[in-house]
Amino acid sequence: MGIPTGIALMIGATLAAVLMLLAFKTLGLVLGISLVLGTAFYISGRRPSDRQEKLRSSLRHAAGDLSDVLGLYEQFAYSEDAEHLADRTLHRPELLNPDSESPDVSAYHHMRATAERFLRRLDTHLADETLSETELENLLAITDQRSQQLQEAWWRARVAAKEIGPGH
Repeated sequence: MGIPTGIALMIGATLAAVLMLLAFKTLGLVLGISLVLGTAFYISGRRPSDRQEKLRSSLRHAAGDLSDVLGLYEQFAYSEDAEHLADRTLHRPELLNPDSESPDVSAYHHMRATAERFLRRLDTHLADETLSETELENLLAITDQRSQQLQEAWWRARVAAKEIGPGH
């Protein structure tokens, strides 16, 4: 994942201060201390705002909603519960087929794969301290939209798979 931005800045400022000390002696000491203090002051002022923290929290919640929708398929496909076993074998076996000829079922599988990739990348975005409020708002809107679209695709795929039935 790499070094956090604040630590990297402090390491760079410290190294530059040492080089200035070696090159300019007393003047380098004064310049180096000024550089390190200025960098520390800059870093301390870069704390995320309350609004950004609330957006990050909302984004984590929206990602949880998206994960819950993905979990519906996982439960359908892999649960040993009698209800789910009957559903996938007797009523909707086509829902397990990612290469289904049903446009709704194949569209769902495509959206599911896309949503899984999106969630894997989302953690990287959440860890990025440099994202602005606007960028976080856009990411939240995209996450909410994906969750809603996946939910709708899931229900359409379930209906289509039920219509196809087990004899396909």
